[in-house]
Amino acid sequence: MLYPIPVTNYLTITATESIESVRIYNLKGTVLTQVTNQNTAEIVLNISHYGQSVYIAEVVSTQGVQRIPFIKN
Repeated sequence: MLYPIPVTNYLTITATESIESVRIYNLKGTVLTQVTNQNTAEIVLNISHYGQSVYIAEVVSTQGVQRIPFIKN
C-alpha cells in the first residue's frame, strides 16, 4: 500500500510481508531512488524534491514484485 495519494513530500509504503527493496522510476524508466536491504514492513521516502508528475514505485517483498503508479503534487 502507498499513501498518501497524491504525495506531497513523503511517500509511505507498507506491506504485510517484509519489504526487501524499493525503486522509484519516472515515466521514462529512469531510476530516481533505490532503497535496498530494508527487510521491514514500512518504508518512508522523502520525495519532496521530485517534480509534479506520475511515478512508479517498484516494491520487492518476500511475496514478489509489485509496480504501483502514484502521483506527486
